[in-house]
Amino acid sequence: MSAQDSSVRLHAALAVDSVPDPDLLETLDERCAVEPDFFVRDMLTWALTRLSPENTLRLEATDVTAAASLRHGAIGRRLS
Repeated sequence: MSAQDSSVRLHAALAVDSVPDPDLLETLDERCAVEPDFFVRDMLTWALTRLSPENTLRLEATDVTAAASLRHGAIGRRLS
């Protein structure tokens, strides 16, 4: 999924979308964050939605924790 050619990345994302694999959760999330091509990012998002809610809720919980940590750090810097 990190190939230079966006069409190769798109084909990889399509393949992942066709067979949902919970082991790819973190990889899909990481690629969504850095993928420059809209269509590849869209397909990665669809692949994430095809995973079971138990898996995606785990990802959401880590994202919320990370966001809270960033907010806490920003508030602390502001108060210093």
